[in-house]
This record gives sequence, C-alpha cells and structure tokens, in this order.
Amino acid sequence: MAKKKSESSAPVERKSRGPALPTRDQVLALPFWPRIAFCARVARRLVPLVAHCWETEVEIKYLRKAGHLRGTRSCVRQAELAAAKAGIVSEQALYDARGVAGTAASQAEYAAELVKRKKGSPQYAASYAASAAELAATGAFTRTRPDWNCEFGQIIWNADEAGKAFGASAAVNAAVRADYETLSRLVAEKQWADETPVSPRTFGPLWPDGPPEGWPTRP
Repeated sequence: MAKKKSESSAPVERKSRGPALPTRDQVLALPFWPRIAFCARVARRLVPLVAHCWETEVEIKYLRKAGHLRGTRSCVRQAELAAAKAGIVSEQALYDARGVAGTAASQAEYAAELVKRKKGSPQYAASYAASAAELAATGAFTRTRPDWNCEFGQIIWNADEAGKAFGASAAVNAAVRADYETLSRLVAEKQWADETPVSPRTFGPLWPDGPPEGWPTRP
C-alpha cells in the first residue's frame, strides 16, 4: 500500500525561531473582522504547503485528490473576501470550501501516518496549512453562527508547527508577527472596530524580505 521514504531529506530546523508569535489572547484582542483578516493572512502564507508537502508515497487515490488543494485555496480566498467586505460574501461557498479544507487537513495527516512519518516531518506541514484555512473560515462564521466555536489560538499553533516542519520557523514567525503588529498599529491609530473591513492589501507583501529558502512560490 505504501512504501516508507527516507527522512534524510527533511529540512533542518534553524536554531533561531525568530520573533515571538502573538498569543491567543493577543489575537482575540483584535476587533472581529481585523482578526479574521489576520487569520486568513496566516492561512494564505501557509497554503502553498498543502500541495508542496503532501505525502507522495501513498497509493490510495482519495488521499491525493486535486480538489483538496483547490478547496483549500478557495477557503482562504473566501475568508479574505469576508474580512475585506466585513461580511461573508457567500455562506455556501465558504461553508463548502471550509469542509474541503478540513478534509484535506485530516487526510494529509493520515497519509503521513500511513507511511509512518515521524511527527514534525515536512509532510505534516500540509495538514497544518489546510487546518489554518479551515480555522480562518470557522472564525468568519462565528459572526453569524455564535454557537460555533473557533479556537483562534490554534491558527498560531498551526503556523508555528508548519514553520518548524518546513525548517523555516524564523521566517514564518517573523512574517506572522509583522502582520499582527501591522494590524495592532492600525487598530490603535485608526480606531478600527469589529465592523471595520480589512483588505489583504493592508498587510503588504507576504514575504517582505523574500520567502524562506525552498518555500513554494505557487499556492
């Protein structure tokens, strides 16, 4: 069914972890739509890892569906649109894409487990990335579905774990921290509130100093 692949090609984690990631409480302190914009931004940065890090040694076809990547991309885009409009543009589109991203997260993890990858191997980054997209969408839905729960701190954990698995913690942490600082500053200076829309352009380039070495350039 599956053949174990050597772990020797796994990226080596850098010694420096970079700036500290924002805490769960700091994320929760952001106004609602700025917070969703931040979560979508985290997911946007990670989404290329879904395809790039997906386990390739598994021969079960349903674990390698192209739709996993398309749906996760759509999930991120729908969450970005919701934050930019301060309201969900299409509940059905976001709901469907969220479901695909959640499935992608669980199946990416399962595929890595089938090959007996060690936890923290690069292949698990695909699961962390898809999970980040699902969480961004879930967060957007909590505005209209207050009975839904979203653990906003989990998206920070996903970014941290994806960075470690890919061997790029310093760059990922620095970029996520910079996004948080940008939003915090704008919230204070412009008195942004829960209903303030936030476009992806607010953050500037995904990687101001260029992406980490080996980071996939296509989502």
